[in-house]
Amino acid sequence: MRVHRSGTKRFHHPLVGDLTLAYERLDLPADPGLVIVTYSAEPGSASEDALRELDGWSSTRARLAGVPGMSET
Repeated sequence: MRVHRSGTKRFHHPLVGDLTLAYERLDLPADPGLVIVTYSAEPGSASEDALRELDGWSSTRARLAGVPGMSET
């Protein structure tokens, strides 16, 4: 099996649609088998806009979770 350390990956998110993100894989030598993978969008791209929209959505949801009577049931 070939493991890619960097590249581009496409995702489909149910709220914001299609995302194309660059990724980097970093192996952790102190813990064999564990890795860190980072994803980033091209500046100015539709994917960057979609990530910002998700960030705003999650921030709003987190704030509402702390408001009495606004939690999900």
